[in-house]
Amino acid sequence: MTEITSVAGLEPNQLLHIEGHLDRRYIQPGKIPGALTLVARRGEIAYVKAQGLMDVERNKPVRRDTVFRIYSMTKPITSIAMMQLYEQGRFLLDDPVHKYIPAWKNLRVYKSGV
Repeated sequence: MTEITSVAGLEPNQLLHIEGHLDRRYIQPGKIPGALTLVARRGEIAYVKAQGLMDVERNKPVRRDTVFRIYSMTKPITSIAMMQLYEQGRFLLDDPVHKYIPAWKNLRVYKSGV
């Protein structure tokens, strides 16, 4: 089931292209068994679509509450989010982390000379 809501600056008809693209390019050719896509803006969900299978052997479809193992994808996703904030002028690349996470102010890094 596709869920689409009107959110400022996002065109619902354009969001529908996402599911066709994922299906044609990735799910049907067997590159991925399934996907759960969510697009949000300013804290509001504009589009949600579960496609394909979460369990190929049991023929179970992807659902909105399907949990995916994303392994080390948090690092590149976080770096993209940080660079978007940098582009918006929300921080400088030379800012110390403790400026935003005060508990980190007294952390130290120790190196061995071995």
